[in-house]
Amino acid sequence: MQTLKLTSNTLFLDIEDATNLHSANVGDFNLSEYYTPNSSYHGEYKITITKSVKTKDNLSKYSESVYILANQINDLITYVIGYPLNLKAKDYYGSKRALIRYDVVDGWESNFQDIKPYFILKKNPRQKLFTKVYFGDSKHWTKCKYPPLKELIDILTKYNQANSLVKQLIRFHTLALHHEYDVKYLILSKALEIAKILLPTPNNTNKSFKALPEEIRLLFNNRSISWLYGMSNFRYETRHIINKNSGLHNEMNKDEYFDFMLLSDILISYLVRKELGLSPLIYHIK
Repeated sequence: MQTLKLTSNTLFLDIEDATNLHSANVGDFNLSEYYTPNSSYHGEYKITITKSVKTKDNLSKYSESVYILANQINDLITYVIGYPLNLKAKDYYGSKRALIRYDVVDGWESNFQDIKPYFILKKNPRQKLFTKVYFGDSKHWTKCKYPPLKELIDILTKYNQANSLVKQLIRFHTLALHHEYDVKYLILSKALEIAKILLPTPNNTNKSFKALPEEIRLLFNNRSISWLYGMSNFRYETRHIINKNSGLHNEMNKDEYFDFMLLSDILISYLVRKELGLSPLIYHIK
């Protein structure tokens, strides 16, 4: 008998209370989580999927099933920690999220790697790095109160019973997060189009906004759902590039871009979790 085992990429999480790490069976597989605190940087978190396998035929069968499960986890953990497990895109919330941009430009060489050590905060990076900031090697991190696996398993279970609309919303939302720039905006606009159907009053975004929980409305600050859909439909980067009255639509400025990305995440995450019977996920981004 052999053990089939998949281990996730390392996630950087600061977990306030990691005393009750979780392990449970999901279908044919066992899911377990592991966490190593780190006082000088951020805690390292991993998930494993394991299954005892007796024969080659079983190995073929379970390797296909575990592939499906691992891909579901990659996406659905977004609705626990705020981003996919396998996120690699560097373009998360724009320039406001980056302390230094040193990625290589196609066709150019740079000395960014050589000078990077002079900019890295070595004494106490927690003073300067906040939720989901990319820094140096494009790593991102999140602070959460409890280990995420228990809620993730709940989402996995409920996802299987979710309607096709919710599944398509999750598909386009998480797909958008893996891309950068123009492709991201276009895919995210599709996700927002699906999300609109799940609003309390799909044909009246003002009423829908007022119907959101107060803690979600406060996250919009001086924006609204109507503003978000205005960005989605009437900016150069999103769904419709042509303004019938004056040629091309205007591009988003930095503040609009940042808020468009953040508020899309907040609204879609709220709607997905609501459809799955979960309380809102509150973002604290600095």
